[in-house]
Amino acid sequence: MTVTLGIVSNWPPTLEVTLERAGLRHYFAVVVASGVVGYAKPHPRIFEIAATGLAADPRRLLYVGDDYDYDVLGATQTGMRAVLLDRRNRYPSYSQRIMDLTTFEAHLETIQCG
Repeated sequence: MTVTLGIVSNWPPTLEVTLERAGLRHYFAVVVASGVVGYAKPHPRIFEIAATGLAADPRRLLYVGDDYDYDVLGATQTGMRAVLLDRRNRYPSYSQRIMDLTTFEAHLETIQCG
């Protein structure tokens, strides 16, 4: 399975430079920072900008984030599927969640397609 990665972040305009300096930028097809685009999560527009950058219908994208209000609610407003990275087990009733990133790949088959 091929996975294309992107970042949507409430971050200043320095996000791309920060990723470059860390040697991580090349892993991401699209990087959308709120400080660049003028919209912050959970505003749906920041997620739409990422989908456009990936040339993808939001309904075909899966967003993983660690904040229910900003990430899950924001992404699902645009039609994306969302997985909550719930390291502290704060949302046990939310079915589309993982406890850590090491288990993400194993959960891909069980994540409901929207």
